[in-house]
Amino acid sequence: MTHAEWLRSTDTPAMIEALWEAASDDEATLVPALHRYFLACCRRIWRLLPQEGSRHGIEVAERYVVGEANEGDLRSANWHCEGAAFNIDYDCDPETIQGWVAEVWAIPAGEMAAMLNPPGAALEVDAQELLLRAAYFADFAMIYPDLTPKRGVPENYALFLSADLLREQFGGSSSGKA
Repeated sequence: MTHAEWLRSTDTPAMIEALWEAASDDEATLVPALHRYFLACCRRIWRLLPQEGSRHGIEVAERYVVGEANEGDLRSANWHCEGAAFNIDYDCDPETIQGWVAEVWAIPAGEMAAMLNPPGAALEVDAQELLLRAAYFADFAMIYPDLTPKRGVPENYALFLSADLLREQFGGSSSGKA
């Protein structure tokens, strides 16, 4: 990906792949940086993560990234984060889930557009499906360093990735240099 393409791209999976290519297998540097990026993307969609398990998991993972939480803390929080996704996936508490769906529908269009990539994507996804994808994305984001392979982002999660945030965190080029 050229510098000009990087600056105008909204294709975050392609941008992330360009970072991998530019990193020359420097996984030790890129993986923590991508972990921080995915967690920052979760903060952008906080309103789509209404469950304490998801939110606490992101908070613990943020502390883990800066050395303020250990692997045991991360594993414990991940159990609850994954459980939050299962709660929606298996419709464990339909009444509560419908309340969250109503909250999603109440999010102003401009705010929703700012959370998703591309901005009109919310129109293509049912609100409960959006909550489900967001919950699983939070689970993905919090345990990212343990995923193998690390390259590539599942298609359902691209919806939550911000190209602007990626450029902000990695600089003005695909090499990560401003």
